[in-house]
Amino acid sequence: MQNHALVNLAQQSVKMIIRRLNTERSVIFGEHNEEDYQNLVAVFARLNREQLNDENVEDLVEFVDYAIDAIAARYNHGYEIHPGTLNLVIMAIQALARHSQQPYVFHPRLEMMMPETVDFMVGIVEPMTQNLQLLALHHAPWVNPVFVAREAARQEREEAPGAETRIARTLAEFRAMGGDAMEANCPLCMEAFIEHSPKGRGPVFVPVVFHKDEKGKWFHPMHTVCVNDVKKEECPMCRVKVIWPKMMANRKTRRPNSEPTRSVKRSVKRSPRSPGRSPRSPGRSPRSPGRSPRSPKKRSPGRSPRSPKKRSPGRSVKRRSADF
Repeated sequence: MQNHALVNLAQQSVKMIIRRLNTERSVIFGEHNEEDYQNLVAVFARLNREQLNDENVEDLVEFVDYAIDAIAARYNHGYEIHPGTLNLVIMAIQALARHSQQPYVFHPRLEMMMPETVDFMVGIVEPMTQNLQLLALHHAPWVNPVFVAREAARQEREEAPGAETRIARTLAEFRAMGGDAMEANCPLCMEAFIEHSPKGRGPVFVPVVFHKDEKGKWFHPMHTVCVNDVKKEECPMCRVKVIWPKMMANRKTRRPNSEPTRSVKRSVKRSPRSPGRSPRSPGRSPRSPGRSPRSPKKRSPGRSPRSPKKRSPGRSVKRRSADF
């Protein structure tokens, strides 16, 4: 995106130009912008034609010092350094050389910088500040080789085929694959691979999955049940593409020590009747001969079959009151 503060800046006064350069220097030496670059080419052409006083020269030196440190910091963090960015530094030093009797002193802040950054600043940038030859814009940008190697390794891991995997189902297989020389605990659940039981019992071992590294050695052991909740196409530790064994394709999430749920089936047989509900219970009085066998009502065992119902006084009063 174009910086509007640099538009028509070459038509301003020299004092305004140098002041604007210092206020916008963080943007100028950030991402390369072609429109901003053309505006700054006109600005430095104007400074080469004008006469600069000591204050202007001092402010312009501050601008160049910031540019050198900004380039070193961006290179150290893996950002590309465009040739146009270095051209702006060269043009600013050219303006200083025209109006200053002393050459520009190259002294970047290289404390806590990578060795690759120091080599770039001393071996490439410093000679440019001395010969003051502009670079072609189609020149390839400079990038820290450390980050180039990291990006290449990342792409290689992403494009590489899936790593071979194998499951150690017994403690002997685990030790034969070098498990004792690796981490003692699963990196996902932080529990030990080998749980030692009390005396008289053998150690408890849960199946562990390994996958191979570039040298063909097994590494990154993890409980097979712990890998259930991670992405199936990559190792949760190193993010390498992994082809999991077929037996883990349809695995279910369950902790190692959990018991599977058992489905309780109901019996199809009916439970026997209780003695009190038997049709020929001993406590039940015999059926009256005059009673109709179709009557749905069943009498309790202790009640006489022909005894009439006795109404309570309260119920009779209630019925009489209802008749009114």
